[in-house]
Amino acid sequence: MTTLYIIALLIGLGMGALAAAILMARLAAGRAELERRLRDLSVLHEASSILAASLDLDKLLESNLNLIKREFGFQHLSVRLLNERGQLEIRASIGIDRDYIEATRIIPTRGTMFGRAFLDAKPVVVRNASEAPQSTHFDLLKKYVNATALVHIPMVHEDKPIGVLAAYSTRGPERFTDQFVALLQAIANQLALAVVNANLYNQVKTANIVMEERVRQRTAELLAANERLREIDRLKSEFLSNVSHELRTPLTSIQSFSEIFLRYEIDDPVKRKRFAEVINDEAQRLTRMINDLLDLSKIEAGRLEVSLEPVDLVALMEKTLVSTEALFKKNKLTVNSSLERNMPPVLADADRLTQVINNLLGNAAKFAPERSEVTVRTRRRGRFAIVSVTDQGPGIDPRKATDIFDRYTQIRDPRKNQSLGTGLGLSIARDLVERLGGYIWVESLPGQGATFSFTVPLTDE
Repeated sequence: MTTLYIIALLIGLGMGALAAAILMARLAAGRAELERRLRDLSVLHEASSILAASLDLDKLLESNLNLIKREFGFQHLSVRLLNERGQLEIRASIGIDRDYIEATRIIPTRGTMFGRAFLDAKPVVVRNASEAPQSTHFDLLKKYVNATALVHIPMVHEDKPIGVLAAYSTRGPERFTDQFVALLQAIANQLALAVVNANLYNQVKTANIVMEERVRQRTAELLAANERLREIDRLKSEFLSNVSHELRTPLTSIQSFSEIFLRYEIDDPVKRKRFAEVINDEAQRLTRMINDLLDLSKIEAGRLEVSLEPVDLVALMEKTLVSTEALFKKNKLTVNSSLERNMPPVLADADRLTQVINNLLGNAAKFAPERSEVTVRTRRRGRFAIVSVTDQGPGIDPRKATDIFDRYTQIRDPRKNQSLGTGLGLSIARDLVERLGGYIWVESLPGQGATFSFTVPLTDE
């Protein structure tokens, strides 16, 4: 039905032409308002659909800015979000220069329009830029965007602003009606909800990834620990078998030579002396193994006691070298000593320190080839004394340099078919050194001998 037809009908019904024209103007305005509201609802619906379709923050911000650009013709748009440093930074934009984005990543203040919109949680509308109050940031904006009108809309979630939606017009002064500002406010609030949901999703996703990684690491640790327990169980079984054999061997020797003494008359003094030496050596070896087992028991029970006092390290080293002299003569080994004198006493338990040194010397005597050299050194380094024992034996694979200090671990010399004890000596030595406040380690390469060293703290001079 055309407008002229409606006017003619109204006149025919007795209405005047002026009244009919007024009525038609109202009908046209109502129709325009209805169309505007329908468009607003359509825009809001499309914005909601975009926000509901994705939790990718960058994607949903970009899509909403493109929607506003298409529907309202803005060529310059931005979304500012509060970052972890408390700054309002442009997270998504259309037609905004990168330099301006970098220059305006600032903590919000009322000195900027976007800062005022954020802090007051109210839109800041400038319908004519020529009438806007001047500021440094507005001058900076005009350097990159020829803005003739602009609007800043706070993005509010649960009464708390989280960002600002900004639109800049370059077409001249704009009306920016209250209805239009309300529409942008509705879009901005929907956008705020979407940002919160996207951030929560990312937090949950990150937490899930972290949790999965922790579970993976923990599972790997448990598998490694389980494998280690199996290895320790295997080593313990092997250790018990070895110890049974090692204890039986000296006992068998002692018993055998004792029976010879009891059953036979041995007039040859050389034989008698040799038999007695064998019995004595085996008894001492048996004593050492039993002492190792007792010390291990005390260490694992936490009952091994040490009594710290000043000890003259050089004097103790010289005494220990004399007491182990027979051990080296047996294999025709030459012992070279280099002992740094004029050091302060060390703070240690003399008996336990002697036990550690005896263990390292005995270890060198076992693995050093006949007629080779063993070097013993003491030297000062800072507030510690370092004791080193070097042999010219077969050396140690660097991959096993820490394993040899573990319980029940023993590296045998493939060139020697001999008993090498319980395999506890180095483990006990490590425990003792650590209880004395020091650290023990080995430096070695296969075929190039080995140097065992440990530190012990010095007393105050």
